[in-house]
Amino acid sequence: MVAVLSNAIRRLLPIALEPFSKAGSAAAATAFTPLHWAQYVGFALIMAYAEGYKGFQLKFSPLVVKRAMTLGPNSPFHHKLFAAPYSMGLFHASKKRQIISWTLAIGIVGLVKLVKALAFPYRSIVDAGVVVGLSWGTASIAGIYVQALRGQVPVIDPAMPEKKVN
Repeated sequence: MVAVLSNAIRRLLPIALEPFSKAGSAAAATAFTPLHWAQYVGFALIMAYAEGYKGFQLKFSPLVVKRAMTLGPNSPFHHKLFAAPYSMGLFHASKKRQIISWTLAIGIVGLVKLVKALAFPYRSIVDAGVVVGLSWGTASIAGIYVQALRGQVPVIDPAMPEKKVN
């Protein structure tokens, strides 16, 4: 998951930083106004709280780590091969978890397509907020994982599928 999120950050960061590289040009001086800077900072703060802290640190990251900790030597090969989607709860999870995970994944893909259609400066503003949120999320997954390796496994339901009773 850290690799997947890091790749997304790597791709979005240049777009998020465009206002800084264009700040010295005459065209950018009129394109990125003080209002845009306020939106840039404000949206980054909102995404740090909503996506980074509330979404990742409190919910998604502990789930990912807890599910990743269920993978072991006796786990099916495809669970290990697709560890990121497994850890996200996209498969081999409770029906509720799968619905939530797939809805979020599809929703995020849709939002990415919409944001890609935005022009400068709005795409930079949105991408800056997303980079902040994803960076917080990536750091929280790594931090929670290190804590789990030290014995402090997250206290969260890993949303495993219910076992069938014959």
